[in-house]
Amino acid sequence: MCLLEARPIVQLMFALRFLAGGALCSHGNVGVGFCGGLAAWLSAAVCAYLWNGCSDLDGDRINGSTRPLAAGRLSVRTALSVAGALAVTSVALTWWFVPACTAHTVALLILGYAYSFGRRALKTTPLGVLVAALLIGLLSYDAGRVAAGGGCSAELLVFAVGATLWTVVGAVVKDLDQLPGDLASGRRPLISRMPYSWVRNGVSVVALTVALGVAGAVAATGVPLLASATALLVGVAAFVVGMPPQLVSTTSEARNRPYFAYMYTQYGVHIGALAERTLL
Repeated sequence: MCLLEARPIVQLMFALRFLAGGALCSHGNVGVGFCGGLAAWLSAAVCAYLWNGCSDLDGDRINGSTRPLAAGRLSVRTALSVAGALAVTSVALTWWFVPACTAHTVALLILGYAYSFGRRALKTTPLGVLVAALLIGLLSYDAGRVAAGGGCSAELLVFAVGATLWTVVGAVVKDLDQLPGDLASGRRPLISRMPYSWVRNGVSVVALTVALGVAGAVAATGVPLLASATALLVGVAAFVVGMPPQLVSTTSEARNRPYFAYMYTQYGVHIGALAERTLL
């Protein structure tokens, strides 16, 4: 139940970011230490999402979430107990397998807690959500690099910056179908602060800018990220087309379509980079 609450589709993304950091760095070594670091990173990520599920419980129930906590199949006490155990486990695994990553793991835990809890939790404002998304993205890639013992190559730099900027898009559209519960729980996402047409046009421009920026960087530097750049361009096209023209009188499926386009694009970008790296 805890694994389901932590959203396996998102945890897989955490794993792909860590793997990309290790695979795209220069002179890296993906061995036992790296695998231990990955296990530690996923333990910390699952912990953070369990904290988030507990803090979002009321809003998730208003939104009709079927995840274990909101549905009553998992108690808050159990979730918090497992989260605490995972927090300790993540630090212990990091210290044992790759001590150089300890600061990364502790930082992820701090960000995860700060995102969900406290009077000024990061999740309550658009800026807080954006800062958390950007920092966690960069931390994930750098943690993979450090775990592999490699240097920061041009390939990794272009990929990590482009993929992290792509999370700006996800930070906006993840709220399109969650507004009632968000407002009831004290959150004020961007979609509640300005007209939807502004949000739709603005996030579409950001998505296109990121895709063109990555494609331009790949062309200018010659780094082997053609598959990732292509996946990002295709994903942006699907994302822009999938943005509903309005939120009123649209279905939940239509409001969720942009987020799924964003997530599938992330998968394509990361799997494309790993596959291209392996083939080369």
